[in-house]
Amino acid sequence: MMIPAKLSYVTLSAVLFIAACGGGGSSGGSSSSSSAGSSSSSSAGSSSSSTGSSSSTGSSSGSSSSGGSPDFAGTYSATFSGTYQNTSPNTLSGPSSSVATITVTNVSATVIELSWQVPPNPPSGTAFFLMSGSSGTLTDAGTPELSEDAGGTAVGGSCFTGLVNGNEQTNCCTSCTVSFSGNTLTQPNAGDYTGTTPQGIAYSGTYVGTWMGTRP
Repeated sequence: MMIPAKLSYVTLSAVLFIAACGGGGSSGGSSSSSSAGSSSSSSAGSSSSSTGSSSSTGSSSGSSSSGGSPDFAGTYSATFSGTYQNTSPNTLSGPSSSVATITVTNVSATVIELSWQVPPNPPSGTAFFLMSGSSGTLTDAGTPELSEDAGGTAVGGSCFTGLVNGNEQTNCCTSCTVSFSGNTLTQPNAGDYTGTTPQGIAYSGTYVGTWMGTRP
């Protein structure tokens, strides 16, 4: 669903996409996370992206990975619902939504990786979460067992970069968590986005919302 937003000489519409743990740092020292978070589009008309059906590569919700912890690995068909707030070149705001395939991979006995594929883009954006039971907070990448950080910041992962309604855009999550219930994934995230329209107009803003996904 697109939300029109007037930008000087071009009409923009906004849609929220994915968020994942990012490699770049945000203000205040917290690291940004890859997000397919909110995006602005130069297209005046609405465009819709669809996610193909996904099959789970993980075991069923009742199974356990090595070490006895729950196995959340799999492919989740997900939708995002949230809001965006432009900060430049205007301050318009509104609701945003998107779809994606989120792949969850076991990195260690206590760390999982989430990666996003937002149509029509190839996979882009990752986040590492330190799990405690069925809930996780952003953690470091690389050697998670040696550098776990449950403080809600991350130095690993990558921001989402891709084509969003005709615009080249980068979304980085600055606050992300994840939780699981059965075959359902819930991933709240908030962050920043920057982009450039085909007309060469740069824009930026912030987003907040939640991904909800299910695996078969």
